[in-house]
Amino acid sequence: MKSNNSAAFRAQYAQFLVRQKQYDEALALTFEKADGTDPARDALAVIRILTAVASQGEGQPSRGAAAEKFATDIGASQPGNVPLLLELGVLRLMQGRAPDALKLFESAQKRSPANPAVLNNLALAQLESPDRRHEALATIDKALAFAPQSAELLDSKALILIGAGRYQEAREILDQLCRTQTRNPRLRLHLAIALFQLRDEPGSRSNAAQATDDGLEKELLTPSERRLWRQIANQVAGVTAK
Repeated sequence: MKSNNSAAFRAQYAQFLVRQKQYDEALALTFEKADGTDPARDALAVIRILTAVASQGEGQPSRGAAAEKFATDIGASQPGNVPLLLELGVLRLMQGRAPDALKLFESAQKRSPANPAVLNNLALAQLESPDRRHEALATIDKALAFAPQSAELLDSKALILIGAGRYQEAREILDQLCRTQTRNPRLRLHLAIALFQLRDEPGSRSNAAQATDDGLEKELLTPSERRLWRQIANQVAGVTAK
């Protein structure tokens, strides 16, 4: 029990360090002090730090390569571990490695076909892959069949609709979500993107600015989301992208 409590404390403190962008210190606290009693837990802690680094577009920490090898080696030793497959897939997605993410999510789906989180991430990886983008809407609809009221899944569907050029449908979903989650920066960003494509510049500017004020720079954003944020910032005055 003492070991578990110590590991839990290290994981919590590591996330605090991540928020301070002290990535090397966070990695030192996790994989370098892992005691081997629960390798999957240790790998997940490391992967989440690396995912935050990738999402922020930060350079590789000095411990990054060793930490990633540590985590992927554990993942390879536990090929049926769905949480590990899922987190590794998210890391690859944030690193812009959509084909690798797809393989991991598809492996997770084979083991857990009714898992909405797996299907959600698979759909987002398909969206990031030009040759698989046409599959994304059907995949997210499968996820929604299991959790039809999930705001996260509905947000993903809106993002996929944006990718398909169906901006008005995306706007309708996002308008409804933003009415109930007024301080969600990801929702505001996606609504700003939809409005930008619909040529509603004032609405796009307002929602992008609110997303920024609400802490969008701290969110996990895919390469496409961050690119679209910069595009809006470049073309709509008064918004600053990170």
